[in-house]
Amino acid sequence: MTDVSDLTREQLNRPGVETETGTGLYKLPRDHAHHGGLAYAGAEYQESMYFTALGIDKKTGDPYSVFFCPTVNGYTEKYGRPWWTTLFAVVDIKRKVFHQCVHGHPGPITTKGSGPEVPDKDFWYDYLVDGSAIDGSSTSLSYKADGEVWRWTSKVPNPNTTVPNDAYEMDVTGTVAAPGYFTPLATGLTLEGSPTKGHDQHFSNALTGYGLSYYINVANMPLTGRVKCKDIDIDFEGVAWQEHQWGNYRNEDYLQGLYHWGYVRFDDGVIASWRSFYDKTSSKENTELNRWVTIYPDGRIRYFNGSDAFTYEVTRIFTSPSTGIEHPVEGYINTPLGRFFCKTLIDNQEAQTLNKAGLWEGVKYWHKDGPDGPVVGRSFVEHGWAPNPPGGMDLPYRPELRRKLDGDRPVLEDAVKKYLNF
Repeated sequence: MTDVSDLTREQLNRPGVETETGTGLYKLPRDHAHHGGLAYAGAEYQESMYFTALGIDKKTGDPYSVFFCPTVNGYTEKYGRPWWTTLFAVVDIKRKVFHQCVHGHPGPITTKGSGPEVPDKDFWYDYLVDGSAIDGSSTSLSYKADGEVWRWTSKVPNPNTTVPNDAYEMDVTGTVAAPGYFTPLATGLTLEGSPTKGHDQHFSNALTGYGLSYYINVANMPLTGRVKCKDIDIDFEGVAWQEHQWGNYRNEDYLQGLYHWGYVRFDDGVIASWRSFYDKTSSKENTELNRWVTIYPDGRIRYFNGSDAFTYEVTRIFTSPSTGIEHPVEGYINTPLGRFFCKTLIDNQEAQTLNKAGLWEGVKYWHKDGPDGPVVGRSFVEHGWAPNPPGGMDLPYRPELRRKLDGDRPVLEDAVKKYLNF
């Protein structure tokens, strides 16, 4: 096991990676970059820059959904970098066909970027993990502030066979449209998961990002590109929901993998998103941690937090034949916008992860007044059971990042720098 002190400044501070703003107030466009440096040098670190899109194949007009999530976490001794895993899923809505792939990407990482000293419109970065010489895979992420353009590419010709993965190839580009960027909570900072030691013992620390997650959302991102997977080969055109999430929340104090999340696009132009967490022992919804946000066509945003945000009344469970996980695939959802029935298109849309867990990643339609009512919205939903891998890759957990129970909070430099040879 590698000790944090073995990491070099070069490994922690790469070109195009933000090392100063990751635990403070948002600073855009700098905080669109991945975060590194002192705060995010350990096992607890996780960062994702992902999208879910509903759209069509421009060649046929048939409807599809595409999900892609590059997740970066921990540090690996072998590659001297955070570990990159991509989660991919595509649904042929007309034929009701689901394909998925979860793949850990080996190989070196190359990062490039303008740095934060340039004018905002000239800010950019480009990341590439190239495992072509090892297993043929590669994945990249790039951003340009000029035009607010994002691009994701990924290729996995030889996926892991211990879970039901399909080879895929993707190259898509999205452009941010109105209302632009926003956070899912008015504070932009949220407790990430259900505490394992009781709700009165929160160890979260905003100065080090411990137990917390920072979010930047995009509700409206027109997205186009090529998507190939098994018998699917489409020229995709649609609208994506994008989220950028980071923090030191892969830790032993929070159960961050048991949750229910999604967004819905209503036919009247209203967009909404929600998230709740579940208690470890009972798997019942922890309404204290619920959140709901409504985005109106005129750009207004309303936030609802806590037990009054929304409730989900599950009416049907799908038990995965592969993992045994019980997924709440259908039910009534009571929201600030009314009561709807959330109905799945395909029961088994489970993306099986490499730590023997399962995340349900798929499309649901929202019906007014009940399961037989008219469809008024289309949704992408994620829920499941994904425990943190023990040990956090090659590095130990850092207890100094926690907030002490007496209310004291460690200073970032003192809490982290002691582990590094700086």
